[in-house]
Amino acid sequence: MLYRFISKFKKPDWKKGGGELIGFAICLPMMMLVICGIIMILQLGLAKQSLEYAVYTAARAAVVQEDMGAARSAATAMADSALRSGTIGVENVTIELELVAGRTDVGTDDVAWQKGALIKCIVYVDVKTIAPFANRRMGSEIIMMVEFPANQPITVT
Repeated sequence: MLYRFISKFKKPDWKKGGGELIGFAICLPMMMLVICGIIMILQLGLAKQSLEYAVYTAARAAVVQEDMGAARSAATAMADSALRSGTIGVENVTIELELVAGRTDVGTDDVAWQKGALIKCIVYVDVKTIAPFANRRMGSEIIMMVEFPANQPITVT
């Protein structure tokens, strides 16, 4: 019994086992596709989570500034730093700031940059995933209230 077992290792029959090799060669691309799909889904989920954090920090940096110009530069800097730290595959960060509600300037229809006005901050990014067919542009938005200047009382006009 032991002799037959040892003799099989000394003289292998190379004609057997070809079907397993062909089956493995056929299944390998499918297994790689599944693994790449899982990695792609994880990468898109992490990019979306980082994007949500970046839009929040950009809006928080914008609402405490003195005017819209300073708010745009602060929001851009915060979103870039939030997305650059540890987010794989994120490129082309674009930020839009817009006053959506509040009191208007005297004689115009434009909303003034004053405490209590609402701004909408939108951050767009291009996400390059491990699968080239799944590259996409993602965006997130948030609405926050302008907090500057904190010590100026609100007057009704």
